[in-house]
Amino acid sequence: MKNIDLKEIKKYSDLYGWDITVIQLKKKFNSVSWARNSKPTEGSLTLPTRLLNENEDTVINKVIVHKNKTITMATNQGWLTFLNL
Repeated sequence: MKNIDLKEIKKYSDLYGWDITVIQLKKKFNSVSWARNSKPTEGSLTLPTRLLNENEDTVINKVIVHKNKTITMATNQGWLTFLNL
């Protein structure tokens, strides 16, 4: 699969599902911040994207593409913001 852009990830995340979407995001971003009930903020747990498991039973509920070229996703496991540090 080709390397897709952020707007395509937002548009087709329900079609691709968690596994394909997270593989594409791992190619674009080196870090991910996580929070349980709201969008991650400064001080939220931040880990390398390589630690994300693409085989989880994670369901994407909402995708937000930000002007600063980061992407935030609401999932059944919490909120994730993908960024490059």
